[in-house]
Amino acid sequence: MLQRKIASRYAEALFDIAQQTGKMEAWEAELASLGAVLDSSPELYQVLTHPEIPLRSKETLLQRTFQGKISTEIFAVLLMLIRRGHEPDIDSLHENYLQRWNAGRQVIPVTVTSAVPLSESQAQALEQTLARRTGATIQLTRSVEPELLAGMVLTIGDHVVDASARTTLQELRAVMAGV
Repeated sequence: MLQRKIASRYAEALFDIAQQTGKMEAWEAELASLGAVLDSSPELYQVLTHPEIPLRSKETLLQRTFQGKISTEIFAVLLMLIRRGHEPDIDSLHENYLQRWNAGRQVIPVTVTSAVPLSESQAQALEQTLARRTGATIQLTRSVEPELLAGMVLTIGDHVVDASARTTLQELRAVMAGV
């Protein structure tokens, strides 16, 4: 939880500077690319977060990997995180920045997981219903999980609405077993 809070502070500072300079979208894309690089190269993240690797080596690695490829401001934040011992927070910097940016634009990311793929009309109807209820723009991500059997699971921020047959059957089993 502490790591998330620290990453949130750094992301907030980056976002404030991005707002002042009109670089909100560009920096979001850079942070997304940074996250993609870290996801595609777990070894890089392991080296950056390893407590026994000297600070100078981590700084050199950051310079070789990112300097000149991302904005100087984002690069400076990466160096600051490394120098202050908050290397693990690099991984959640984009997520925190995106949350701040989405809140400002009134965009709510929603993930819908269904037993079978939703048709375009079903997805649009779901987006429209959620947009009417929340008054925000819905950014819908779809996934399929056949184990749900039927129904769907909506993840809206930290809230989960589980309307799947799997969960209903599990609850029914628990009631019948007297639990």
